[in-house]
This record gives sequence, structure tokens and C-alpha cells, in this order.
Amino acid sequence: KIDRCVESFAQVYFKANQPPVTPFANSDACFVLAFATVMLNTDQHNPTLTRRMKLEDFVRNNKTINNGDDLPLDFQEQVFLAIQNREIKVGAGVGDTDALAEQWDGVVKRSQSQAGAAFASSQLA
Repeated sequence: KIDRCVESFAQVYFKANQPPVTPFANSDACFVLAFATVMLNTDQHNPTLTRRMKLEDFVRNNKTINNGDDLPLDFQEQVFLAIQNREIKVGAGVGDTDALAEQWDGVVKRSQSQAGAAFASSQLA
């Protein structure tokens, strides 16, 4: 189920953000990094895991995903650090308008940077 959501996100995102606005060469690259980000989130924030992925591991896992090329290292580092520092969580509960407003404010703020534009929300999955 998550892969369909991520695939839809990647297609819509790439259609709305063509290079040079985005570092992605195609929607497939966007999909792979988005899915890798979901996996990174689990890795970084699952309390049962003892060994955490490092930036080098994340970059190595994403090698050549951008139509045979690598995504810019600084871009991948921004994504990695954003996830490491703030877990992606499922949205606010029904009727929790304060939490929803706070999440939306975060989406807007993060979308103002290049990495944030690619992955605007560290709160929504």
C-alpha cells in the first residue's frame, strides 16, 4: 500500500517540479529516494533496532538512482539529517486541528528549501 502512495507522490511531484527546480532526472528517481526515505525513517526511529544507518550507507544505497547518475551529495545529506533529526509520523488524529495546523506550518516552512521542496513534510507519511 505504501509503495502506491509513494509512487503517486513521485509522479505528481516530478510533473510539478521539473529540473532544474528539482535534482531528479525522472519520476523513478523521485520514487526511489522517497521510498528510501520511508525506510530511513524506520531505521532511524524504530526503538528495536540497535544498528542505525549512517549517511554513507544512505548515499551508497541510493547510488545511480537518478537515471544512472547519483543525486547531489548535499541534497542526500539534507534529506538524511532531516529524517535523523525528526521522525516522519502519521498525520494528526481526526479533529486534532491544532496538530494539523502545526504540521501544515512545518510543510510550508520546509518547502522553501530545495531539499524541503522535494520532501516537504517530515510529519506526514
